[in-house]
Amino acid sequence: MRVRLLLLVVAALVAAFFVGQPAQADPVPATDPGVVTPTESYLTTADTAAIRGILAEGRSPLPWWTISAYKYNNPGFDVAGLLAILNAESSLGRGCDYKCNPGSIKGGPVGSLWRDLRIGTSPAGYNVYPDLRAGLRAAILLIHTHYSKALASGNWYRVGAYYGREVDGYSGWLRDVKVSRARYVRMAARYGAVW
Repeated sequence: MRVRLLLLVVAALVAAFFVGQPAQADPVPATDPGVVTPTESYLTTADTAAIRGILAEGRSPLPWWTISAYKYNNPGFDVAGLLAILNAESSLGRGCDYKCNPGSIKGGPVGSLWRDLRIGTSPAGYNVYPDLRAGLRAAILLIHTHYSKALASGNWYRVGAYYGREVDGYSGWLRDVKVSRARYVRMAARYGAVW
């Protein structure tokens, strides 16, 4: 009888401990290590709202939080340009021709993360990444390092180096990038973001 009473008391104490505890919040997507923590304010910015809205409208599988966290830490980064190139290359990640490579990135020198994040290459030389997040990070880093300023300023000759000005289909690709970038700037404005 005493054992039962003791167990009942212990159970009541344990239950009392958990009653009134705050509910766990929905988990926040993890960001790149050392960049921002999930509790920082990038989650509530107009840029984040615009990125989430644009990717949702495009039915994109790309992880929005990777782009949002990067933009938060790099305010000058041209998100509209990134999305325009990813749209032209893979329909915002829906049509990745190569495993987890939304930017159709080829090669790259050792020491460049868009090359070092890869786990191999396709027969055509395109980088293959372990998951879509790694492929997106690689695309962000490549575009920010070499093309973000040209995209933001409308230096279309410089932007053309991404695709290759002598490659078949270049003029259509460049037209798609220009039109997409302008559309994403307008869409972002609907969310209060200025790109």
